[in-house]
Amino acid sequence: MSATTSDAEFDMAIKSVVAAVAAASTSTSDEGNRHNRSFSSPISETSDCHSDSDIALLSFDGLSLAERLTSQRWHEIGNGPPPIAATSDFDEIVDQLSSVLAFRLRELLIFRVVAMRNKAMKRMNTANSAFSNNCNHNSTSGEGDSLASATSSALDFLTVDPHLGDYVLSDSISESVRNFVATIGKLHNGVGFHSFEHATHVTLSMNKLLSMVTTVEDLNSCSKRRISSQDTGGAYSRRGSSDSTASEPGLYDRQRAERISFGISEDPRLRFAMVFSALIHDVAHTGVPNSVLVEEEDELAILHNDVSVAEQHSLQVAFSLLQREEFQELKRCIGPTS
Repeated sequence: MSATTSDAEFDMAIKSVVAAVAAASTSTSDEGNRHNRSFSSPISETSDCHSDSDIALLSFDGLSLAERLTSQRWHEIGNGPPPIAATSDFDEIVDQLSSVLAFRLRELLIFRVVAMRNKAMKRMNTANSAFSNNCNHNSTSGEGDSLASATSSALDFLTVDPHLGDYVLSDSISESVRNFVATIGKLHNGVGFHSFEHATHVTLSMNKLLSMVTTVEDLNSCSKRRISSQDTGGAYSRRGSSDSTASEPGLYDRQRAERISFGISEDPRLRFAMVFSALIHDVAHTGVPNSVLVEEEDELAILHNDVSVAEQHSLQVAFSLLQREEFQELKRCIGPTS
């Protein structure tokens, strides 16, 4: 079954959710491309920032801010004009960090939607095959419903933006992300090298590094340029293992690209986890080295058995915050348990 056909059937199963997208679509192919863009490769190192006219079309300002932050060149991070400039203003820092975290969370949710869709479509194909072989009408009963229900968990936290023709985070999740980031910011102590400003530098740098990780598209783009400029003469064989899925000689498959990047290039779960970790890694740090905390038998050292005291304290603070009632929806969004 082609990717376009799968996307069309997926949209039919959840048409109440993506009706606005379907209405704006001019063809099934466009619809498939729109879903592909939803979790496409991160913005490249050479990408330009969006124009003001493009930004004006975005109903979710945080997404456009995240794209602009990510589009900065590595050596120019923080040197651009507001709102992407480095700042000591608390609210502006929260805007920057929450936009990046929301950007990665949306990417994660889209990944889940597509993964659940593919799993449900595989079940439907298996059931249809069984029906064809056994002529048993009951074998396909309820499969269409299962396709819609399989995607409902992630879609609970997404909504359709008619201007973008694509999914964005729901208002409640967007607000929850910003509130969480703001609370994390307030829990940082004003100590050197462990302040909220430091967390901002680390988080924005991590986000940029993730956007620079090589993807299968990057590898194949380079390979095609190399192959076209030289006479291969059979010198270039398919790269990758025997389970390669590349369709052209000399090109990389997705599995090999995943191994090269340790899975980061193809897995939004890892990218979200790394940005989230950068955000919380020093929250509530006291500014005292672990060795001193252990030597002085500080209560934190006793609590954490003298092992990575400050780091474990930051984890405890951050995840305890996520347990609060006000962040329960965000917690379910990040890590569904059913």
